[in-house]
Amino acid sequence: MAPGDEPPPAMLPGVRSLSAAAPFAWLAAAWRDYRAHPMQSAFYGLFFATMGWLTVFTFRPVGLRGQRRGGADADPVAHLIEQPTDGC
Repeated sequence: MAPGDEPPPAMLPGVRSLSAAAPFAWLAAAWRDYRAHPMQSAFYGLFFATMGWLTVFTFRPVGLRGQRRGGADADPVAHLIEQPTDGC
């Protein structure tokens, strides 16, 4: 880059401001959608809630190191805690 040359400004998207009441408007719209189509809304919600629970229960028994819980290295922070010695 030659002296005096500046890189072009970053092309970032604009940021919109929202009011504190915006989430309540979204909830009201969701409630209207639910009342208009209750079966489809309930199916959609239950489907994704079930997928979330299946994901949690599938990966919960696996530790951070890919080992089953209850093994020698089951606690991922045990090595960070000082163990008391007998010769204090």
